[in-house]
Amino acid sequence: MTLPDTLQLNAWTGGDNTGAVDPDLKRHLLGLPFAGQSRRLPAAPVPQDRWQDPKVGWGVILPENRELTRAELATAMDAPAPIRELVARRGDAPVFRVGQGWQPGTLRRYAPDGSAMDIDIHAGRIGMAPGHIPRYLLIVGSPAQIPWDVQYDLHLTYFTGRLDLDDTGLGHYVDALLSDWQGSPVMKANTLSWTVDHGGGDITTLMRKTIGDPIHDRFATDPVPELVAGARVVRGPQATQAALAAAIEERHPSLIVSTSHGDTAPLDDVDLMRRNLGLLIDADLRRLDPALLSGTAAPSGAIWFAQACCSAGSSARTAYDGVLKAGTAADRIVRAVAGCGETTAPLPRALLGASKPLRAFVGHVEPTFDWSLKNRKTGQYVTTSILECFHTGLFTGQPIGMALDRVRATGASFRNSRDIAEQRLLANRDESQLGDILAAKLIADDWRSIVLLGDPTCRVC
Repeated sequence: MTLPDTLQLNAWTGGDNTGAVDPDLKRHLLGLPFAGQSRRLPAAPVPQDRWQDPKVGWGVILPENRELTRAELATAMDAPAPIRELVARRGDAPVFRVGQGWQPGTLRRYAPDGSAMDIDIHAGRIGMAPGHIPRYLLIVGSPAQIPWDVQYDLHLTYFTGRLDLDDTGLGHYVDALLSDWQGSPVMKANTLSWTVDHGGGDITTLMRKTIGDPIHDRFATDPVPELVAGARVVRGPQATQAALAAAIEERHPSLIVSTSHGDTAPLDDVDLMRRNLGLLIDADLRRLDPALLSGTAAPSGAIWFAQACCSAGSSARTAYDGVLKAGTAADRIVRAVAGCGETTAPLPRALLGASKPLRAFVGHVEPTFDWSLKNRKTGQYVTTSILECFHTGLFTGQPIGMALDRVRATGASFRNSRDIAEQRLLANRDESQLGDILAAKLIADDWRSIVLLGDPTCRVC
């Protein structure tokens, strides 16, 4: 059968619906190049786990330094020596600056000629080129220097971590990072779930049921035999700080997931509260002493997720203002925590800056709520994306910054649900939406404050 001269469409316009066959059709069907213009498919996107690719990229964020010239601000010359080495070893990676005049939605980059550009973080210009922002970003500095709000703003789109360590700690961490924890005893197939449960309606039971036990079950039933054999859980009355240290020393896990209260006492002594802030409370109601996790019990090379109040730090501006009745115990706690100011908690600082450093720490800024873990209408747990992050994401080779994107997406989804419920309330004066608004707000604000401490390019496998 020869090619027809014309074809007719099954379409109605009230007029002609025929068309001549393209003269290049024969060459196309025979697999020959077109005589006319070149027709190419779009380039394949670069996988987002390839942070070394300039179309994905890695960069560092430093505090604005008024003692430097604008041209010098384009470099990392004022950063601690370990960070300067890291920037150099990663191909003179781009340097961004955050100062007192930081505007949400932007990130400033200086050029060698002294010019400056405030780049829209929502514009989608990803990569290392001028006017772009790398997908992987490392904030270097305390939350007092570069506020948590900057990290919250960035980590919805960019894989963002933070290092708040002294020069010695930075040296330990960067040395380990650049060698990919060479010499660490970490066993990549080994995981540890340490989950406290005080019972009696305490929130620790809910945390065990929604995170502690399910994450262990994921590994204990995984199709990979090595992960099944490597899964270990320490729960309930056995979840003491001594048992935690012993399990780390015995197993050298690549992933530690802990659920417990985080210390916020005493409420009337801000300095002492700041020194103990977020330390994990064990089954014996004792706060975890970071000094126990040293030597052969150091979680060197591990990634740790701590579901606990203030496990990552505190913010001077609480997201829960107006949620709790003034004078109640919970209200006093969130206000006392805010009184600690913008700070990083002592446990991740100690572990990330140790001579045998942790690979990364994921935890909460501010207190957390029971409503952040369970849908009060359906009774379903809302922690699936956390399980997916630390099981499916990490153990298919994704960097921790990328794996956490699942958590970011869930938090953003709940923020959108809150907005919709608020719109319905305003439009219809339907007060039945109030519970939905509160639930969505608590989850969205809580999950936004789950932050990564450490470099976002770290992997467990």
